[in-house]
Amino acid sequence: MTEQEPPQGVHLVGSIPLAGSEQVFRDVGGALGDHVSRVPDGETGERLTWVRWLLPLLDSHPALQRVEGIMPYPLYGLREGVDVADVGFGELGYAREALASYEVFARLKREAVLPPHVRFQVGLPAAFDVCCVFLPDLIQALRPAVAAALANEVATIAEQIPHRELAIQWEVCMEFAVLENLVPLPIGLDDLVAWVADDAAGVPDDVEVGFHLCYGDYEHSHFVEPTDTDLLVQLANAIARALRRDIGWFHLPVPRDRDDDQYFEPLQRLQTGASTEVHLGLVHHTDGLEGSARRLETARRHLSRFGIATECGMGRRAPETIPELLALHARLCETA
Repeated sequence: MTEQEPPQGVHLVGSIPLAGSEQVFRDVGGALGDHVSRVPDGETGERLTWVRWLLPLLDSHPALQRVEGIMPYPLYGLREGVDVADVGFGELGYAREALASYEVFARLKREAVLPPHVRFQVGLPAAFDVCCVFLPDLIQALRPAVAAALANEVATIAEQIPHRELAIQWEVCMEFAVLENLVPLPIGLDDLVAWVADDAAGVPDDVEVGFHLCYGDYEHSHFVEPTDTDLLVQLANAIARALRRDIGWFHLPVPRDRDDDQYFEPLQRLQTGASTEVHLGLVHHTDGLEGSARRLETARRHLSRFGIATECGMGRRAPETIPELLALHARLCETA
């Protein structure tokens, strides 16, 4: 059993279904204050749907066409006569949205709505995750072009936001669909880790970087239920080995019905570095403080230091539940 320590604060994964970034910043500042180190803009509006908000861009791409669909995303192939080597991607929109939200963030920090220490958190999908909307034989071929476009978004953001104020989160989801053999692709752990590390390599060393490891949240369900945290730990450890820089945090999901030791035991094998925060998705609105505290107490038997979070973004929740959910984070921190 590990020695118990208070939670390492609150991590907000990204999406928060409120009216806009200003309301997100005001509500988070009021509810969580010093409990948070980084604050996202809520990825409000169309961005609540994660990579689905890119579909209009893909629909208008001259080289691509919808060929078939699986819920919740369509699939894309190449138009007749297009050479995959000639396909590129321009502006994706992440930098544009981030820079607009950062102006609000900076103003509210000056007004003391947000604590002075917090960073502005920008969430980006790993390039492989974007490419999973392509036909299987195009995923690896188009990944470099998508990765280059994401690198341009990061460069634009880092050019215009002070590095001491910025944190970049890479969102790693479909990798687990491959590792759990749900998506039959001839891609192994080493390739997936190398691609995630390649994405993160473009983040300047003095900008915080972290990773949200995800089993999906479509209609509040995982695409497959994790047996335990073993694959999450394997991927986190491999990313930590592959990146030659400090990693700010890893976020790992915790299903609502898992308060057993079996789920958390692999956390004892985490080797992500002493300076890297680990945030566990212990907080579930549907069973409140009691259930969240129960999961927290089990986690403490296997990991001495960690922060708390929901297991994915809040974007699929009803907006009227958000104030109570933010307050639940604060109560769990204060009572643990």
